Amino acid sequence: MLSFRKVTCLLQKELGQLRSMGCSPASSSHRVLMTFLSKTNYSTSNNRATVDDKELERFNKLDWWNPNGACRGLHSFNELRVPFVRDVVAGDSMDKHSLDVFTDKKVLEVGCGAGIFAEGLAKAGVNITAIDPSPELIDIAQNHSDSNPDIANNKPKYYCTTIEDHSLQHPNHYDVVVSSEVIEHVLDQELFVKSCVNALKPGGRIVKMAPSKTLLAKLHLIILLEDILKILPKGLHEYDKFITPKELTAILERLLLTILSKTNYSTSTNRATVDDNELERFNKLDWWDPNSALRGLHTFNELRVPFVRDALTGGSMDKHSLDVFTDKKGIAKAGLNITGIDPCPELIDVARNHSDSNPDIANNKPTITHCNILIITTSWFRQRS
Repeated sequence: MLSFRKVTCLLQKELGQLRSMGCSPASSSHRVLMTFLSKTNYSTSNNRATVDDKELERFNKLDWWNPNGACRGLHSFNELRVPFVRDVVAGDSMDKHSLDVFTDKKVLEVGCGAGIFAEGLAKAGVNITAIDPSPELIDIAQNHSDSNPDIANNKPKYYCTTIEDHSLQHPNHYDVVVSSEVIEHVLDQELFVKSCVNALKPGGRIVKMAPSKTLLAKLHLIILLEDILKILPKGLHEYDKFITPKELTAILERLLLTILSKTNYSTSTNRATVDDNELERFNKLDWWDPNSALRGLHTFNELRVPFVRDALTGGSMDKHSLDVFTDKKGIAKAGLNITGIDPCPELIDVARNHSDSNPDIANNKPTITHCNILIITTSWFRQRS
């Protein structure tokens, strides 16, 4: 049995075909139908230049809300992307954990699927509008939202429409526009980004998250998850549609955007100095066992920490005062303001976890940054005219 939303979508397609043939639906029944459709959350436009219907068919077959199904990666990814976007929405607010900072902020998610990310944002207090061209997925998203008590007072507003159509109906409307794991599934990436920008207020921010076009991404998403483990349905990702950070940057810059910020995950594929075989060997070491293979590094701290500390004090007379490190970057326990980077996400995770649990540096934790060449997570803002 067809749902109300599916019937509505079929009707709107019929109207779209009439328009494309140059016919004007002038009859009273057509006028009533158009009035009816305009009151629903369904676009009456045939503006679908970015939509790949074959991709939609594949997405419609996924079991989106099964946390152990093909979409479990998206559920886990919420732990990273929800706080990130929440901070983007909060902007320069001093209290980013107060729901008050979201009161007047309008956020749009483009390509919401069945609502996994939208519900995560709503649960975090974000005022979220979410769109998708698939009536089946909007059905699932709306039904799940209605039955989720965690967001009873802040449900996402779902619309079955395309970003091209929505941006025409709501130009310069949103404070933040977000798309996650979408741009690699559209037919026209530049038009997709341009339409997202059109929906953005001057001074608003846009966030794009997607696999980077690297061999590692192909190995992980396509060869491993689709071909070997069969966790994802075969054909869900097409490597040729993956986009590099450079390509995305070029599109955004052509649209007169300026980089606002990037997360602590490098969006660069500039890894000429990185030996992945070496990284594999380092990943296997027990770094924080003082009696393990790395005990020499622990002992070496007795020499290298004072050496670097003295190097940073320069000509200061009082080399034991922490004041001399105020504007310098350098080693946390010795009082220095230290930023640490590494191309290995596993090692950075180990470093962060140990740092968080170390009371000796509770008031001076290192800023630890790593690169993840699978994920583009970039925040941009639209220039004010």
